[in-house]
Amino acid sequence: MINITLPDGAVRQYESGVTALDIARSISEGLARKVLAAKVNGEVWDATRPITGDATLKLVTWDDSEGKSTFWHSSAHLMAEAVESMFPGVKFWVGPPLDNGFYYDMDLGDRKMSDTITVYHNNEVVAFKRGLSNKPITINIKASVDDPHHEFVMVADNLGSIPPNTALMVVTTGGKRYEVFISSDEQKNAKVIIDYKVPETSSR
Repeated sequence: MINITLPDGAVRQYESGVTALDIARSISEGLARKVLAAKVNGEVWDATRPITGDATLKLVTWDDSEGKSTFWHSSAHLMAEAVESMFPGVKFWVGPPLDNGFYYDMDLGDRKMSDTITVYHNNEVVAFKRGLSNKPITINIKASVDDPHHEFVMVADNLGSIPPNTALMVVTTGGKRYEVFISSDEQKNAKVIIDYKVPETSSR
């Protein structure tokens, strides 16, 4: 067993290898949900890092400067991963947390942040922050009598250098093809509604 001394001077015993998050849960689930990091013997640790010896412990939350710094630091890394997934080979420099946020210096080379959109089908994301280009974004749906109503909404995430974001929507069904130009910007989204109807048959 190891001794963990809390900020109020209370000493609790735990198995070696316990994490700060485990200790928070042993106090209350509500506290555990607020924990962003921990200070172990005065050093900021990941809340899931095992503690193997006697230590002083402070659970760090958003109310602490270390908590905000940890949150912004993690956010910077998540942003970097997202940018790298969209622009493979991007070069990163520094991306420290700030008092009220974060940033990352990066070099995209000769590439530019292009127009990007997110597409929803019946309120579910089917294309997330996809760049507009001459390569189509293909979405397959099955319309039927039992599932006749389909709504597509295009949201402009990044307007690029020439707003608004405009796309050619091509709908093919059977042997027929329909085309419609749609656009969206920061003030309005584009919505296309498709309703399936059974073709009327002529009676004699």
